[in-house]
Amino acid sequence: MRRQLNVSRGALAVLSTIGTIALAQQAPGPPAQGATAVAQENDSSRIAEVVVTAEKRSANSQQVPISISSITSSDLEQSGVASTLDLGMKVPSLTLQSSFNGIQPHVRGIGTTGVSGGNESSVATYIDDVYIAVMSGAMLSLNNIQQVDVLKGPQGTLFGRNATGGVINVRTKDPTQDFHLDAAASYGNYNTSSGNLYVTAGLTPSIAADFAAYGSNQGRGFGTNEVTGHQVNKTKEYALRTKWLFTPTDNLSIRLSGDTSYADDDGLSSYSVEPGSYINIPGGTPYTVNPRNPFDIYNGYDPVYVFRQSGASARIAYDSSFASLVSITGYRTSHKDNAWGVIPIPDPVEHAGWIEKGKEFSQELQLASLPSSPITWVAGLYYLHSSVGYQPFYIAGPIIAPLVGLNWRDFENTDAKAAYAQTTLPVAAGTHLTLGARYSIERKAVQGDESAIFGAPLTDLSSNVLTDAHTLFRSPTWRVALDRQFTKTLLGYVSYNRGFKSGVYDTIPPGGPAAKPVNPETIDAYELGFKTELFDRHLRFNAAAFLYNYKDIQVNIFSSTSTVLENGARARIEGVDFDLTAKPIEHLSLTLSGAYLHDRFVEFPSGSITTLVPQIDGGGRSGSSGDLAGNRLPYTPDETLNAGVTYTIPIGTGELSVNGTYSYNSGWFFGADNTDLRQRAYSLVNGQLTWRPNESGLEVTLWGKNLSNTTYATFFNYANNPYGYSDRILGHPRTYGVTIGFQM
Repeated sequence: MRRQLNVSRGALAVLSTIGTIALAQQAPGPPAQGATAVAQENDSSRIAEVVVTAEKRSANSQQVPISISSITSSDLEQSGVASTLDLGMKVPSLTLQSSFNGIQPHVRGIGTTGVSGGNESSVATYIDDVYIAVMSGAMLSLNNIQQVDVLKGPQGTLFGRNATGGVINVRTKDPTQDFHLDAAASYGNYNTSSGNLYVTAGLTPSIAADFAAYGSNQGRGFGTNEVTGHQVNKTKEYALRTKWLFTPTDNLSIRLSGDTSYADDDGLSSYSVEPGSYINIPGGTPYTVNPRNPFDIYNGYDPVYVFRQSGASARIAYDSSFASLVSITGYRTSHKDNAWGVIPIPDPVEHAGWIEKGKEFSQELQLASLPSSPITWVAGLYYLHSSVGYQPFYIAGPIIAPLVGLNWRDFENTDAKAAYAQTTLPVAAGTHLTLGARYSIERKAVQGDESAIFGAPLTDLSSNVLTDAHTLFRSPTWRVALDRQFTKTLLGYVSYNRGFKSGVYDTIPPGGPAAKPVNPETIDAYELGFKTELFDRHLRFNAAAFLYNYKDIQVNIFSSTSTVLENGARARIEGVDFDLTAKPIEHLSLTLSGAYLHDRFVEFPSGSITTLVPQIDGGGRSGSSGDLAGNRLPYTPDETLNAGVTYTIPIGTGELSVNGTYSYNSGWFFGADNTDLRQRAYSLVNGQLTWRPNESGLEVTLWGKNLSNTTYATFFNYANNPYGYSDRILGHPRTYGVTIGFQM
């Protein structure tokens, strides 16, 4: 407790000191007006304004009392961030795990560890205002992105359920009346070729459209399956997207979007055994795994991972003399085909896989105040229907004699309804009070059947279990915030938010007639922060200190053949994070961001503990339960740090741009038991050189990612198995190449 208090006091001291410096640097005064303001906005030597929609309206990020990390399209391009999995390179306190179930982001220690179909992330992902329910659907290539905003902390009032950790808000480019073309082709090591195209133009005075295409093919895998001789850890993907913008009148706009994508990425199922692990083959000779290449696997089966998704959305906005009315409609479908060898041995003994199908429909209605209103407010209604399940999920092989096969088909259906409202009131000169509330009603249902198949001496025996269950959840969430604009560029705020993640059924397996869901998670978040710009907008510094009380955490309990999702814990998280951007001189941009967390379970009386048994004692893994209070949360590093530098050198009629990006992660535990599976501290470095010879729009880029060739895990896996091993999915090794692009 004393250490926790010291952390909080230290964070507050840092914020107080920097706030004092900011006040000393600035004197209160009216905002810049007229030509002066326009000149500053167009001055590339100063830091550009960032517009966000964190409160369901467009606003300057520096005037929104929420901790936000924003990454513009130019930031993404310069730092080599090509997919949502790379966002951790730019956002402090954000870690991203990837596995056969998709992307599992954690913000400030809050995230989802469950991997069953129908379970949703605790960090909600939105693409063009539409919520993405299926976790694999949030794994995106960022090829036509306008901006990515990461909102930290629970956003339960305006974004609703399953936003306990925060929100990843992705905005793609909108079509314009002016013609614009952006095309690029790349070639890199591992025989990887890719290309993207974006084109937009006006078709009539009131209609503009765009089209975006992306494709990539990795010809050689990062590793090899030493049993089959086939290459593994290869990716092939494509994505298509189009938008149509209709503006029949000045106060009416209609935006229609459609997209489809395909990813064949067997790396998400290529589990490599942890080096030094041993395989204790029952009745055989144990051997130790020490692969020459960490991406090599030793399995009788080649892994398979194919994911397809398509979607459409419509956003209709009408501005009246009183308020703005917005309707957002979204529909998506997804299909995943996944298979892998369960046991990493040469014999094709036990294998598993599934076909996961999903569909989701959402409808949101918003009524919001106009920008000229002295009182800012927004109210809305929201509805979501989603259905995700396995058709089928199977495990085949000698699981536990005489059991030789499991097979189930099930769907988890969600019907979620909510009403919300939020207002910001001026309570004194430069001081505002924000009050918000949301009430959510959600029906979760699971239907399915499970079959067990037996071998000798029970060869003719099988069993079938039916599941048909449903539960209703109701939960209020709220937000209270007080902010003060001390000067025209210094904002301070304090806030209290309640968020919740919905209860969910575990669909691996469905559970039979007695199926019960886990209860919702809840979080109470307290935050103190400030946002400031110094030295005539050449330095921007934002920081926040926070305290979370996290209850009914949904955690995985490991058994002999599977993981079971249960409520089992209460935790406390406190910390501080910051974002700094500087343009000290012309042509030079610097970024620095970081986070420190102190996270501990404060109550976890019967947690799962899985330990490796030495070979001399029979090998394998043993499972037990115990009190895990005092342990760290899974996938939560104590410290993260991100830094970037971009320097542009004028050369004749053109320029040469040099960029370097650095990311540090102090490491994390895979399980709540904090035992042997742990990712140690690691660093990643990206770099690139871009030459623009003149104003023709041509550019040539030499790029490299993970230049230090660091081996690091994005996901670990273990269970109480007789073989003793643990395995992992790895992040990409060093990659490099050249890109030739053209814009007009």
